[in-house]
Amino acid sequence: MEESIKALVKELFENPIDPNELRRRWSIDAPWQSTGVLEPLNIITGKLMYRQAMYRESRFYGFKLRHHYIDGFNMHWLCNEKPKKSRGTLLLLHGLSAEKSHWIRFARYFIKDYHVIIPDLAAHGQTGYRPDGNYSTHAQASRIIELLNHLQVDQVHVLGNSMGGFISARLATGWPERIVSLGLMDAAGLQARTYSALVESIEAGRNPFLLHSLAEFDHLMSLAAHKQQWMPSQVRLMLAKQYSDRRERLFNVFLQVQNEIYPHDWITEQLPSINMPTLVLWGELDKLLDVDMLAHFKELIPHAKTVNMSKTGHMPMMERPLATARHYREFLKKISVVGTGFQQKAS
Repeated sequence: MEESIKALVKELFENPIDPNELRRRWSIDAPWQSTGVLEPLNIITGKLMYRQAMYRESRFYGFKLRHHYIDGFNMHWLCNEKPKKSRGTLLLLHGLSAEKSHWIRFARYFIKDYHVIIPDLAAHGQTGYRPDGNYSTHAQASRIIELLNHLQVDQVHVLGNSMGGFISARLATGWPERIVSLGLMDAAGLQARTYSALVESIEAGRNPFLLHSLAEFDHLMSLAAHKQQWMPSQVRLMLAKQYSDRRERLFNVFLQVQNEIYPHDWITEQLPSINMPTLVLWGELDKLLDVDMLAHFKELIPHAKTVNMSKTGHMPMMERPLATARHYREFLKKISVVGTGFQQKAS
C-alpha cells in the first residue's frame, strides 16, 4: 500500500476526524455557485425533461413505479410484470448518490425471462431521507428484506453496483436463504490496496460526491464513467443542483458506510463463508474503486466468476448496458453448476 494511502487511512479512518471537522474540510455548508439569472428556469426545464424521459423509457420497457412504507420511508421501486415462464427474480441495487433509473437500460434485457425489482434505497431517489435515519448496509439490507416480504418474493438473484454491491454482500451474508446468487459490480466494501482518483480527491481535502458547482458535477461524472452519456444542458444543471441540495444526506450516508470499512471492515471476515454462485464484474478503468478490488474479491470468494470489462468505468450497466447484460445473462445460465468459477477478460 502506498505511503499516501497509509497516511490517509491513519488520519481519516484509524483515528476518525470529528464530523464537524469533516464538514469544514469538505465545505458542506458552502453556497452553490450559480450559473446565472436563467438558472432557476433551466433547472425547472431540466427537471421536467428528466422526469418525462425516465417515465417514458421505463414504461416503454415495461416497468411500473410502485411504492410502500417500510421502516418509516416511502420506498419507491420499478418492477415489471412477472413473466408467465419466469426464471426467477432479479434485484438490482444502485450505489451512493445514484437511483433506480440508472439500471433501466441494463434491466430491459431481462424483462422477458425474469421478474425485475429496482428500488430506490433510503436517502436516494424518490424514497426520501430522514436526518436521524440509519443508512448502514445492515439497515438498508433489512429494508430490502421487508420489501421482498411485502412483495411475497422468497428468493432473488441480487446484483449491486458500488454501495449497492456492499449492501448485496450484506444480504448474502445476513440472509443467505433469500439469495440465489450474488452479483458484485464495481462493489464497495473493501479497504483500498491501491491508489484511485477517489482517494486522491479525499487526500486533497475534497469529497467528489459533495458538490457546490456545475464544474464539480462534471468532475464527478468523469470519475463515475469512462464513457460519458450525453444529456441536455438543462438536465445536466438540474442534476448538479440536486446533488448540491442533497449534500447533507450524502455526507451522512457516506460517513455511515465508511465506518463499516475503516478501521475494520466486516466484509473480509464474512464473505469467505458464502457458498452461493457469485459474479464479480468490474470496469477496468474505474476511477472510484480501483480494479485491484476485483482480484481482492476473488481472493475472498474463490468460487466466484470474475469479469474484467475493458473500456469501462465505475458503472458498467450505464456505460455498456448490452455488453454488461450479456455477461450477467451468461452467469445466470451457468449458476446451476455448483462450484463453477473462472475468470474472463472481457472486451
